[in-house]
Amino acid sequence: KKELFFLSGVIAIFFIAVAILHFIDNKIAKYVSIGILIVIYLVSGKDIFKIAFNNLKKRDFFDENTLMFIATISAFAIGAYEEAVAVMLFFKTGEFLQDLAVQKSKKSIKNLLQIAPNIAHLKQDSNIIDVSPQDLKIGDIFIIKPGEKIPTDGIVVNGKSLIDTKALTGEPIPKEAQIDTKILGGTLNLNGMLEIKVTKLYEDSSIAKIIDLVQNASSKKAKMESFITKFARI
Repeated sequence: KKELFFLSGVIAIFFIAVAILHFIDNKIAKYVSIGILIVIYLVSGKDIFKIAFNNLKKRDFFDENTLMFIATISAFAIGAYEEAVAVMLFFKTGEFLQDLAVQKSKKSIKNLLQIAPNIAHLKQDSNIIDVSPQDLKIGDIFIIKPGEKIPTDGIVVNGKSLIDTKALTGEPIPKEAQIDTKILGGTLNLNGMLEIKVTKLYEDSSIAKIIDLVQNASSKKAKMESFITKFARI
């Protein structure tokens, strides 16, 4: 919110400076507006300057950051102050929106990780032993109490309850679970006690696969990002 407020303020000042530059025929006002534009340019482009400078040191001359730097400096050189600042400011706005999307994605990943259960009540004869979901084997029977998350995929062998699946499927209406009902790991048992037989190891369960896919997705470079970098080089 602070960054959005700051960026909005900078854009507002930019338009005021441009209005002064265009509509007031006064040298002092003109120099003041140019000074404001230069300050906005330096503030909005400081991160781009750093990246461009580091790229130059590495002799990696051609990417979008260096392109923006050269384009805006050239615009200043020919007196196109408004255009130079506008290009840098709009590029910065795009970077801000991209960062905002990444932050929301990270928050979603964090929420997803929180739905993964960290304990399972394994039934062995007449005893109940608390184990890690990773230690469950196919054919094991575990107990799920009301309000607990289901550690791995399985099938109900005893009991009846309502299961909240919206964390995985988005379905807001609870699903009724009874004997022979298939259950997904990561879902929430709402009201009854269930005995569930393991049908998949934790690493092969629905929740484990979803978490793995989401975590690994961020390490793969998007095709559009690759295209933009190549285009900037040209």
